[in-house]
Amino acid sequence: MEQVIGLMNETGINKAVAMTIQGLVVDLGERTNDEIAEAVAKFPNRLIGFATVNPWTGEEAVEEVKRAVTRLGLKGLKFHSWLQGFPAHSEILYPIFDLAAKLKIPATFHSGTPPYAQPLQIADLAEHYPDVPIILAHFGMADLWVTAIKAAKRLDNLYLETSGNVIAPALEAAVREVGADRMIFGTDGPWGDISLEILKVRTLRTSDEDKELIFWKNIAGILNLKNDKNDLGGSFEAFDQWSFRQA
Repeated sequence: MEQVIGLMNETGINKAVAMTIQGLVVDLGERTNDEIAEAVAKFPNRLIGFATVNPWTGEEAVEEVKRAVTRLGLKGLKFHSWLQGFPAHSEILYPIFDLAAKLKIPATFHSGTPPYAQPLQIADLAEHYPDVPIILAHFGMADLWVTAIKAAKRLDNLYLETSGNVIAPALEAAVREVGADRMIFGTDGPWGDISLEILKVRTLRTSDEDKELIFWKNIAGILNLKNDKNDLGGSFEAFDQWSFRQA
């Protein structure tokens, strides 16, 4: 985490949403959520933690979400249905999302890699849970961004995250057709080039007000954080796909 904080300092990122990648590849149960919580405790002014569970474990996954949120203080959920091996609209997620709705927490999904992480599959889940904000990481990537935009136009609780999508017309179309108020800046860090992800949003042909929404205001609102640029003027996802940053 010291390396992550160093990268945040280099790129002017004040706060980050930290998520696990290891827990998505190997089912490590409580361990990875504990590690994220420990990182947040070590850097409480810099990091916000999201939990990960494997829905194949059934009631065990539900109980772990409850523990991660109510005891560890994590603020949302992360799924990578392609790596975890379930369709993103699978009913095995329903018990988890029943709880997410009660806890009033958001969820983010990797999107853009068939067969299990397609935008319209995630949209189907979002339609079942209109009170749960759901973030489409990479908003469909290079091949499925058109359907991601169509889905977000139809569902108010679906948000488009910018990292990993290298198609400039896709970003412009998302601002134009969906609106900057439902876009979230991401870095895919530390894997991606953070500076390029920042530049990608800064060069959008839209207003400074729209860029502020994308960089940090939208995610601050989703997480019910203080809407203060000095406090929330930046973010960087510690291990996977999305973040928010001062314009």
